[in-house]
Amino acid sequence: MNASSPLIRAGLCSALALSLAMIGCGSTQNQNCANCMLSGAQFLVATTTSGQILRFPIENGGLGAPISILGPANSTGIAVGTPSGGSSFQIFVYVSDPANNGIDGFSVSRTDGSMSVLAGSPFPMGTTSGGPASLTVFGNILYAASTDNSIVAFNIAPGGSLSILSGSPFPAGAMPLQILSFPSATVPNTTFFFAADFADASGSISGYSLSQSGVLSPIPGSPFPTLSGSGPAGMLGAGKFLDVALEHADAIAVFSVSSTGVLSQIPGSPFPAGHGTSSFAAASGFLYALNSADHTISVFTIDPVAGSLAPVSGSPFSAGTTSGQLLYNSGLLYASDPAANAIQVFTTNGMTGTLTPAMGSPFAAGAAPVALAVVSFPAVDPPK
Repeated sequence: MNASSPLIRAGLCSALALSLAMIGCGSTQNQNCANCMLSGAQFLVATTTSGQILRFPIENGGLGAPISILGPANSTGIAVGTPSGGSSFQIFVYVSDPANNGIDGFSVSRTDGSMSVLAGSPFPMGTTSGGPASLTVFGNILYAASTDNSIVAFNIAPGGSLSILSGSPFPAGAMPLQILSFPSATVPNTTFFFAADFADASGSISGYSLSQSGVLSPIPGSPFPTLSGSGPAGMLGAGKFLDVALEHADAIAVFSVSSTGVLSQIPGSPFPAGHGTSSFAAASGFLYALNSADHTISVFTIDPVAGSLAPVSGSPFSAGTTSGQLLYNSGLLYASDPAANAIQVFTTNGMTGTLTPAMGSPFAAGAAPVALAVVSFPAVDPPK
């Protein structure tokens, strides 16, 4: 049979997709398979301190060699969007661009995972000072924390371009470095929105109700204090509880979230953690906390009823020289290690919560990684 026939090419596309090959069906060598889509493929995407964006294939319990493209330096925000309304399945990656006070947008090829700059990028924040930090996507809206004490919201068009949402920017507290949407566990079709005000004197969390149109409205009683000068950083929503990393207090504050979004610290909060607790991940009833100052990862069991935290045996776990962000995906924990120009990867024990370095970890990045995200292609049966 002729290897260039459409049927043979379709078979090659499926095989390459399942093996997460870096050269996919949409490469210049395979133009006849332009409609193929990677099936079940995943990539880890990392911003860096040096003006690059890295894309690693996730394979065999670890990471393949990264491919680098130009991007903003020192980007601390990254988000993945799959807006509705497009003509076909599309994935977009957005990263904060502090040098241009904007958001850089990239389309992700469904045939090989490569990333291309969106027309109009970088998209301006529309603020006269400050710069973007954390990003999060909720539906067809991208939110960006701004260091000028505001939150900027963008509509995501079907083609991935961004436009400022009416009413944006929304006022926040002092330097809201981290933001999070929080679906209510007690009220159907209700989502709250929280911002960790890193420079706030009371270590406060700003809380908002989130309308269907994406407008943020302050919750009565907001902002909600933690500890004086505690430097609230990473946040994680789990059921009825909000966990907040207190970077300057070496602790984790845990709040119960009422049916109206009001935050109340639970008994025992804040819970001691490592030094410089800054980023979270969670899975299977465990909370993973990256401690940037002592380069460890603390692991806690989460009481599903009370929300309280208890360290697991062996915690904290050594994590090289990590000091960036933490990300959980499919049984693996990824941690930025900018000092080593690497990504640390750990396997997680779903029964005990213990961490074990993955075979081959740390994985060389060739640059200092900062923010992390996973791009996932849906499994297609049969692959197209």
